Amino acid sequence: MIHTLPSDLQEFARASLARGDYASETDLIVHAVRVLRNLKRQHERLKNDIQQGMDELDRGEGRPLDIEAVKRRVQKSCEAKGIAD
Repeated sequence: MIHTLPSDLQEFARASLARGDYASETDLIVHAVRVLRNLKRQHERLKNDIQQGMDELDRGEGRPLDIEAVKRRVQKSCEAKGIAD
């Protein structure tokens, strides 16, 4: 099946198989399709979340962004991960 891929993808697939990342072409393709399916699901959830937020704003339910609170949350998260300044 790899022979039906564009040359750049053929090279990537062959290298992945040569490294032993996948046992067969079928395993590689199954993994690729699962990744695509998951990305599409994530995209759909994101679209729904954005639409929900837009609907809330349209109903006047929005509130101003507290940038200082956001900075504190990011700083705390970074510190927890050991990546703080």
